Amino acid sequence: MFPLFKEPTEKPKNDEVVPHRINQMKHIATDGPLSYRALAFTGGVGMVVTSATDWAGEIFTFSFIKALISVYTFLLGMLFCILEVHLWFPSSVTVARFRETVHEYASFLKFLWGRGLLQLFAGSLQLSQMNPIDMASGSFMCIVGLLSIIVGRSTARRLSELKIAMFDENWVKERFDEFDLDRDGFISPSEFSALVRSLGIELGKTEVASVYSSIDIDQDLSISYLEFKKWWGKFKVSGIEDAIMLS
Repeated sequence: MFPLFKEPTEKPKNDEVVPHRINQMKHIATDGPLSYRALAFTGGVGMVVTSATDWAGEIFTFSFIKALISVYTFLLGMLFCILEVHLWFPSSVTVARFRETVHEYASFLKFLWGRGLLQLFAGSLQLSQMNPIDMASGSFMCIVGLLSIIVGRSTARRLSELKIAMFDENWVKERFDEFDLDRDGFISPSEFSALVRSLGIELGKTEVASVYSSIDIDQDLSISYLEFKKWWGKFKVSGIEDAIMLS
């Protein structure tokens, strides 16, 4: 499996860690992980090839319903290829314009889960052809679609919760108190990690230690709510709404 992202050569600074993670989540919710985009493109190519082969045979055997299904799956396969081909040709103006037109008339295809729904439908349609090659191609696309729906919806839900955390101070205070297990008004490094995760941000152990240290100025291994609020209040990342349609 390919990595979700190519890690930057320079790690983000402490104040950039949260915006960096949020931008990653926005990217997953819309464009999707690189691996999923590559799988969707591969599945699209498979649908185009198998559907074109089927169509030629079905015309001569007068199987018009199956031929019509082959036309639909061929067109859907082409659509998947074009939507994902920008992975290899990001600077192509023609591809960019086509994607913008598709998104204008079918806005749900902007999102990973939306493309997953269409992939699941297209795979199911090809499965109905009931021959081994089509069933293999259709099953592959169904699996890609299901994975895209699960990951896309999960990420959109986390972004939706994060949007609340960005603007609702009372909600954040409730979460702080919830993870202040000993009720002393301070949180330890482990409690900080759990708190940030509950707000929608996944940080690695090294990131947790580094960020916690930058907030805990007196280095007493405890952070008050006011210290946490001052740190959390720095982050106002735009565009979250654009990544959480129907979340």
